[in-house]
Amino acid sequence: MLIFFLLNFFLFGGGGSLFTSAAVSVPSQTFNLGSHVDGAWDQSTQILTVQGNGQISSIAWDALAITLQLATQQIA
Repeated sequence: MLIFFLLNFFLFGGGGSLFTSAAVSVPSQTFNLGSHVDGAWDQSTQILTVQGNGQISSIAWDALAITLQLATQQIA
């Protein structure tokens, strides 16, 4: 939960969505989030770790949010 909030804060300048706290049943996996950036999802700890040095694709980020069934609000 904190990871998602902090990532949102830094990516979108502190505005926008908050994530709900609920267990995600998606198995552990690695997501390609853009140019030289990966997101490693660990189901047992419920933590998404974003690694790399590059730019996150908004399309890839949206796909990750859908896959992990994250509830978000539209950023105005």
